Amino acid sequence: MGPLSRAAQMENTVLQSPRFRVVFDRTSGALREMKCERWLVSFGAPGGRLMAQDFPGDAAIELTAQSYRLSDQCLRVAYSGLDLTCELEWRIENAMLRANGRLQNQTNRDRAVVLTYDLPWAKEGLRFSPSLNSLALVCDQPKSSSVYPLAPTCSKSAAAALAIPPPPRTCSS
Repeated sequence: MGPLSRAAQMENTVLQSPRFRVVFDRTSGALREMKCERWLVSFGAPGGRLMAQDFPGDAAIELTAQSYRLSDQCLRVAYSGLDLTCELEWRIENAMLRANGRLQNQTNRDRAVVLTYDLPWAKEGLRFSPSLNSLALVCDQPKSSSVYPLAPTCSKSAAAALAIPPPPRTCSS
């Protein structure tokens, strides 16, 4: 896949470091593309989506991007829905994409909420596992046996791993 067209570039926001680049849709805040020196991963429509669900058992609902702000190579996207507000701060650190978030409950009751950032990445030979010790073919019902909060995926030419990082740095205001 080649570089984004001029029209697509006007509809997108780019975070970039010398060795890493990520592209977000300017309207929806969705993650569209990640590129480093060795690989390029493009995500199909609708791109990355922030999903939320009350725990246990409710269906996941996509949160809607309400605002979108870029400053000093940090992108802030504010989402709302399901009586929640969430702000994600995206930045590139050490050739990795990092997202720090703040979630606020808009109800007057205690609740447990599961947040998921859904990336539509379909490639032949794609593997997924909640553990770095073993990888299995992607299927309808992935199995989890790891206590570690991570989600690696890989194919023959690219890989990605989502994990809970050390304490966050915040974007400068």
